Amino acid sequence: MMPPPWPDRNSRWRRSDRLRPDPKRPRLGYRRRGAPSLWAWGNVISHLLGPMDRRAFVRTGFAVSTLATLGGMPSLLRAAGPAAFDPVAFFTGRTEGSGTLDEVMASPRAVRVSSIGTLRAGGLFVMDQTVDIAGDPTKRRQWQLRQAVPGRFTGTISDARGAVTALVAGNTMRIDYTMTNGMKVQQVLTCSADGRTVSNAMKIRKFGIRVATLAETIRKV
Repeated sequence: MMPPPWPDRNSRWRRSDRLRPDPKRPRLGYRRRGAPSLWAWGNVISHLLGPMDRRAFVRTGFAVSTLATLGGMPSLLRAAGPAAFDPVAFFTGRTEGSGTLDEVMASPRAVRVSSIGTLRAGGLFVMDQTVDIAGDPTKRRQWQLRQAVPGRFTGTISDARGAVTALVAGNTMRIDYTMTNGMKVQQVLTCSADGRTVSNAMKIRKFGIRVATLAETIRKV
């Protein structure tokens, strides 16, 4: 008499008999711990649906698991994404920017900006800027920013009204503030992969209507 293909606590067969394979009888491949192996499932399918090539079943399962793993790789690559932008590290020291200011009902004008940034005691970052817009007198402004929480800065700008907020996400930083003349400004800074340059896309709105844009490239000096 052969042992039953399933474990039975009251069976008179010894454990060693239950676990010893019989070459004349297909094994069900029971496992005492963990999930059933592909080989075990092949035996179960053989008993339920008739004879089959268990090696083919294992190969099919392996192929499916491999495709599932490869299918998840793009999401992992997307999650990695670009390196995080550290605005304090980039703007500390000297930087220079050059770009073009486009205004409604006006010709484009060249813009040049020279900046010197310093990190002071208590985590206060101060940046002094000299702004030259073609056809206008030279203007000086000062930024004072402090990191409130990781990825979020608050502070003031000398020619802005009220608080300035800046949010960092990945390799970009978005800055929002209101100028003293009431116009709303939004700047999106995008750091390059090598960390040497930052592109500045600025939009200026009045009563919700965009009246000017600035495209600028900033480089460390």
